[in-house]
Amino acid sequence: WWVYVYFRFDKEYKSTFRSKYNREFIDDYNVEVIDYLMNGNITENAMSASILNLIYKKNIQVEEMTDDKKSKKKKKEYVFTLLNRDGVNDTEDVLLDFLFETVGKDNKFTTKDLQQYASAPKTFSHFQKSYTNWKTCVKKDGERQNFYEQNGLPIVSSIFILLIAVFILFLANYLGVDSFLIIVVLTISIVFLIYSLLIKKRTKKGNEDYVRWLAFKRFLEDFGRFDIKELPEIKLWERYLVYATIFGLADQVEKAMNVKIAEFSPDMVGAYYPTWVDFHIAHMVSSSVHHSI
Repeated sequence: WWVYVYFRFDKEYKSTFRSKYNREFIDDYNVEVIDYLMNGNITENAMSASILNLIYKKNIQVEEMTDDKKSKKKKKEYVFTLLNRDGVNDTEDVLLDFLFETVGKDNKFTTKDLQQYASAPKTFSHFQKSYTNWKTCVKKDGERQNFYEQNGLPIVSSIFILLIAVFILFLANYLGVDSFLIIVVLTISIVFLIYSLLIKKRTKKGNEDYVRWLAFKRFLEDFGRFDIKELPEIKLWERYLVYATIFGLADQVEKAMNVKIAEFSPDMVGAYYPTWVDFHIAHMVSSSVHHSI
């Protein structure tokens, strides 16, 4: 039965995607939802990536605070300004409300504001609740994508098998039968129950997307190894940096992009110079969110 459960309810479907690398985005959902697909959970990388995506989409503008430019010893601080809410979904609306109406004011907040709000005795509890509420919204977005199969048969069957094992144990004690095999059967039944509870099989669509995003992650990991001619247009690099953040690769990809930028002539870069690579905004956002949480 365990073998049957594995092949029917646990073994992943075969994907039609066979390439080692993938350079294409899957635009069926926002970047933060990828975290739910890849991990079955929402990590702090999701919030960082969501903020960066809103910057990329021109909903948020970010600038270095001028006061900190006077002293090299001071840590650089950045101010975020809400420009518009064009094209944002409900989950992004929840995040924007929290950042600009709760943490900040007048449609602005700073990295310092965020970390102070998360650590202050009067507000840290609300920060935690808001963060949890946002994660719940992202998880619901992920569930709507039908990434995972829902089937309770393995759990129900494992409970039934465990009850049989317990019955056999009590019956053996009642009849005075002393057998090591009974303990082995009981132990296996408990392990099978735990295994059944941990089963999370992806749907055909979920596994197809998973395999493609895994190949996308490999592409980002090896970004610095590619020749310039093999890389996408430079105007897409900012968006790649958003997705690098969801995979925890922002610092690595930023460094690789800086090296590659140096290989371009100013004419080749043109109007599409990725300012994030220059100002390390991806690293700053990730660091600020990480320390706050």
